[in-house]
Amino acid sequence: GFLGSNLHTTIFKLYNVHKISLKNSIEIENFLEKISNNSFDIIINCAAALKPKSKHDFYLNEKLPFLISDKIKNKQIKFIHISSINVIFNYLNDPYSISKKNAENNLKINNVTIIRPSLIIDKDFNISNKFFDNYLKINLPFYPFISPGNTYRPVYLRNLIDFIVIEINKKNDRIINIFGSQIINLFSIFDKYSNLKNKKAL
Repeated sequence: GFLGSNLHTTIFKLYNVHKISLKNSIEIENFLEKISNNSFDIIINCAAALKPKSKHDFYLNEKLPFLISDKIKNKQIKFIHISSINVIFNYLNDPYSISKKNAENNLKINNVTIIRPSLIIDKDFNISNKFFDNYLKINLPFYPFISPGNTYRPVYLRNLIDFIVIEINKKNDRIINIFGSQIINLFSIFDKYSNLKNKKAL
């Protein structure tokens, strides 16, 4: 996905990396079996269905983190689980936020570092959701968008990746909430993204 693919381009230069397709159930099962065989020193779980609907979506968001943590108990394997800042807000009860909360509640905390980033954006104001890109593919003279939309303190993708690489080498396990320093609403992010694509947000 958005974070996982970009993280891979950095860490494959530093580590022998095994990545799996989240769409392939057999590949996921083989991965879990390899954990039992001590095939890994570090596991980073970036899996997330942003708009979970299917059984597989909820499996990725809720059950897979638990299965990984269960497999690594009594093993010297560091597990970094990428969660979401949404879990700290009680009023967020959408399927994604609930599934992320359930995942954390089910995790066996030993050997697990939980990182909770806010909205992730890259230098070109891409977000993990493909909505911006798909919307701008429609041929319109301008692109109406709700303003201001939700407000965020977004985390830049490059900064988050650098932080994860540092966290890989730390021995202690902890929970980290990560916010960006800038407060920005969703319309402003879309407007900046549109400008880079030579499109007009309205």
